[in-house]
Amino acid sequence: SVPCLHSRSRPSIKEAPNTMKSLRTNLLVAILILSPFHASGDKIENEPDSSTIPQTKRLRENTTDTCELCGLLGMTLLDDVYPKYTPTEGLPRAMNCAEIAEILQNTIDDASDTSCYDSWIDFNTQVPVFSQCCYSYSPVSTTVCEQEVQLLATGDDSDYNINIPPVPVNETAVNVALSIDYFALTNIDIFEGTTEVFLGIFMRWKDERLAWDPKEHGGCAFTNYKASTDPELTNIWVPSLDLRNRFDSLQNLPAAEGTVLFDGTVIWRRFGGVKGICLFDGLERFPYDELACPFYFENSQTFTLYNFDFPEEVLRFTELEAGERKYQEFTVVPEHTRTNKRDQRLDIVFCFKRSSNFYVNKLIVPTILFTILTFGSFLLDQRVGERLGFGVSTLLVIVAQ
Repeated sequence: SVPCLHSRSRPSIKEAPNTMKSLRTNLLVAILILSPFHASGDKIENEPDSSTIPQTKRLRENTTDTCELCGLLGMTLLDDVYPKYTPTEGLPRAMNCAEIAEILQNTIDDASDTSCYDSWIDFNTQVPVFSQCCYSYSPVSTTVCEQEVQLLATGDDSDYNINIPPVPVNETAVNVALSIDYFALTNIDIFEGTTEVFLGIFMRWKDERLAWDPKEHGGCAFTNYKASTDPELTNIWVPSLDLRNRFDSLQNLPAAEGTVLFDGTVIWRRFGGVKGICLFDGLERFPYDELACPFYFENSQTFTLYNFDFPEEVLRFTELEAGERKYQEFTVVPEHTRTNKRDQRLDIVFCFKRSSNFYVNKLIVPTILFTILTFGSFLLDQRVGERLGFGVSTLLVIVAQ
């Protein structure tokens, strides 16, 4: 076990090189999921007739015809629409979509598809106006588009295998981005030696077998698949992440769908209680103790390697909203909690501080006061019989309280 009080500074860790790219991709998913793809505005006439969806095509390098705000996904820019957004240093307020698209063009370093894609993600991360400024001409609904994409990628006629990891070409491991959100402490059982916390586990990886070209599929840029570590409940391959010092396996977390972007990037986030076995340290300082409990997250598959890509803030603390606050014996101490990032494992040492005010007010302060009162017996005359009774009564009060 590792004590909390003697390691207040966090270790110096070399950060992953793709941290910013990971954050951009994660925020892009939030933009796409939280906003509809068809913006409200003037109706566009002369829409082309298309009754069928072309067969899916895997994304290749140099497939982008135009590097524009909407052209990247084969959609049309609504020039005269004024979207709602928060002004930034490079983007003044009250600009229409045409002016915003021109600003995006000026941020592109070169005409390559890589630069276009990265600039598009970066721009929409700062100013999420994509859903308000872009319109798809395709009469095909998003539901039909996603159904066709999933059927071609993981249907009965596809060669997709959920048991085979998507290891990139010329590599030996799957690159998996991992971050964890801490929400609440559920329970600490000192006698059992366990700690249960409520966490959100975020993972991102790329599976090129699931990629498609949105330009040829009515503009749908993402879809959701059933995702689970149980092979009977999943439609796609997922990493097998678990606790080394587990009391309950992470495989028991509630099922959650995985979101797949058009380039094959898979976003999978699960929430639930995680229970680990701990050798607590610091109990001798009761009631001012801080208990340390390490959680070791690692790959539970023997022959499949993961290269974990950690963001700068791999562990985030978020409080759950509660209508009525109740007494809690322990609370987490974020400034004492430490993380250790490794290629194949993430170590988190949570530190929990006991709520000492209850013991101070109900035990320590009354005991001190009654102990001081016992000296009052020396102020009484030795011939007074109540002297002994006073001392015994004070002692009984101390024991009873």
